[in-house]
Amino acid sequence: MLIQRLLAAFGWGTLFWLLASMAQAQSFPVIPEFQLYQSVGTRGSIYTTGAAGLAIHLFDESGGDPGLYLQLLVLRSPKSALGFESRIGGLKPLEDGAGYEIGLHNRWGQVPGKAASLTYRHLEWKSVMVDGVAGYSAKAEVLHMGWSWTSWDANAVVWLLGLDLTSLKLPSNSGGEAQLALGFRTGF
Repeated sequence: MLIQRLLAAFGWGTLFWLLASMAQAQSFPVIPEFQLYQSVGTRGSIYTTGAAGLAIHLFDESGGDPGLYLQLLVLRSPKSALGFESRIGGLKPLEDGAGYEIGLHNRWGQVPGKAASLTYRHLEWKSVMVDGVAGYSAKAEVLHMGWSWTSWDANAVVWLLGLDLTSLKLPSNSGGEAQLALGFRTGF
């Protein structure tokens, strides 16, 4: 079921990914971007997120190296992934979460294959289980600081590591949480 949803969400993405992997930032100002990562938090959160969207090239660094991009992504967080149930602040979501991400992504020209990002993420799960009662919603407002790198010559896919400061809005016991995210994204 997860594979079917990923294919449905990213089916057209394969074509865009191929175009993005062949395009140079200087000549292709809008680049499709895809991410898949796992987040783990200090208050019991553990969830997978898939993202699809665009990276809009804003300007190049001096010397012609790719510089700053504006990221606009749509997020999807399944209620379970690879047989593991998601948890949001320790609460079990009863349906998939959805949201968006907006931020800046900077590719470093002096260190090939490395980059950094600073983004805002908003995720919402319409229904979570609280003390055996279903029907409450949960939200996560995330300040994401991410780093990506690759050791391969072709940068089609790069590793993604994130340190996130999250405000959880739960039916009970809302508060802050630190999260660590690990995954991969398309490189450009």
